[in-house]
Amino acid sequence: AVVSTQSTGGVNNGHVSQAFSWIHWAISVLHRDLYHMSEGELQKRPEEMAQSDLVRNSLDSVSLYFDMLDKIFETRDFLLGREAWFCDSALALVLENARTLDLTSWPRLRSWLDRIRSQPNWDLVTAETRTRNS
Repeated sequence: AVVSTQSTGGVNNGHVSQAFSWIHWAISVLHRDLYHMSEGELQKRPEEMAQSDLVRNSLDSVSLYFDMLDKIFETRDFLLGREAWFCDSALALVLENARTLDLTSWPRLRSWLDRIRSQPNWDLVTAETRTRNS
């Protein structure tokens, strides 16, 4: 396969495509499974939740997603390399909305999230979310 290395305005077209792929995944797939775990199915009583295949599948999926991200951050500071892109912010926002998750098992994912939180203007990005959730 031939990979295009053409750039437009100093931006690698391949990175732009990858960035949009990450955003699509974060918003459609990860967000869906996190919703099933936190707001949708987890509001049920424990005995009802234990019987829910949807919750079990979502927990398994999220664990696999976090394993994948933790592995990626072994060799990269951000999703596409050494610099933060808009896809990093999009994924971080999805994770910010799932604050009840324990990320202890994924130290590199936690470190990445800390790097995103330390980016300039991160407080402005999350201000609306904090306002909505208070």
